[in-house]
Amino acid sequence: MSDTRPLRLCERCFGAIGRDEQYLRLAHIGAALPDGSIQWLDMFVHTAECVSPAQRRDLHRTGSGRQRAVRRTTG
Repeated sequence: MSDTRPLRLCERCFGAIGRDEQYLRLAHIGAALPDGSIQWLDMFVHTAECVSPAQRRDLHRTGSGRQRAVRRTTG
């Protein structure tokens, strides 16, 4: 049987989350649709530390990797 689970990327380190790795699923409201339903956005992070303290300092100092602007369009 093949692994049909979709690829999951960690939001902290942007690395793939392996089949046997533990992770945390975060769900955020992406949009409220006209029919009153909600579109959910799922994000994942490793439960174990995946970014070293030195990398965290560099990210904090430069701001890279901290925020990503996403433009959504309706259509």
